[in-house]
Amino acid sequence: GLDLTPFLNSPDMHAQISAVRALAARDESTTGLIDFLARERDEPVPKMVAARALRGRVLDAEQRQRLSSLLESASEEPVDLCGGSIMDPRVPVGYSSVSVREAIVDALGAESP
Repeated sequence: GLDLTPFLNSPDMHAQISAVRALAARDESTTGLIDFLARERDEPVPKMVAARALRGRVLDAEQRQRLSSLLESASEEPVDLCGGSIMDPRVPVGYSSVSVREAIVDALGAESP
């Protein structure tokens, strides 16, 4: 498949979001999404999208531990996809006014700390 690395590393937030969504559509992409969340230099919106893409996935012990460890440093600032209009039909439910930290907690599910 296409190497998404240049797009994940793009300075353009929209390119990063698209790359995260492309990554999420691949089989066995859970670790790649967690790797993206663990990076320090990225803006919160692509990270929130990556965390949202993990919702409902079965996480192994190592993946769960890595996600839990990211909670401490995860941004608590609410962010929005598409500029924050909740009436924008392009915005899926759960992608407005949510912080990266909240999205990680959701991805961890009931077993989260």
